[in-house]
Amino acid sequence: MDKHNSSELLNSNFSLSKNASSDSLDSDSKSSSLNSKHGQDSPHVLGDIQLLDGEKVMGVARDVTYLCPYSGPSRGVLKVTNYQLHFRPTDATLLQTILSVPLGVDMRNLRFAHKQENHSRRGIFEKLQQLAFPLSHRLPLFAFSYSESFADDGWLVYDPVAELKRMVSGKRSREDERYIQLIMDANAQAHKLFIMDARPSANAIANKAKGGG
Repeated sequence: MDKHNSSELLNSNFSLSKNASSDSLDSDSKSSSLNSKHGQDSPHVLGDIQLLDGEKVMGVARDVTYLCPYSGPSRGVLKVTNYQLHFRPTDATLLQTILSVPLGVDMRNLRFAHKQENHSRRGIFEKLQQLAFPLSHRLPLFAFSYSESFADDGWLVYDPVAELKRMVSGKRSREDERYIQLIMDANAQAHKLFIMDARPSANAIANKAKGGG
């Protein structure tokens, strides 16, 4: 590599320092809404990146080189949203190196480089730090910014009052009690009956959850 093109590595394994600068995270661009055939909101498309509802591009760095461990370095555009890190190469023959990595979830080590004589990448690096650890920088988690609407409310399948009444522990099984009674009747001469549960604890818990003993 040319000594004049020394590279500044951006290690995105998200083991980033929590002492990053808390600069303003004004969005560089906003997503535009598209309607699907069924009248529901569909993901937004901004250039070459598909955004979810409530997702915004927070930082863009051009002329960045992704150091792929398999196909080698490829130059392209790096974008950071409030949900993911996205890289797209400018060379159409290297589209297999497109990255779309949710922040704070993927455990891969991604390496990026850029020429030092170009403008600094400090801005997007700090935004990556902040968005990878949103709570440490007083930013909302993306789960609370996600705004897609659904026809059915998934919370309706859960009734907390019914769950409290149903419980899990202390369930009685009439079938098990009758089975034990038959064993006792078959051993009437024994004054004491020992019962040893040899099931794994996971099986016992599963049987209780299904109403068994």
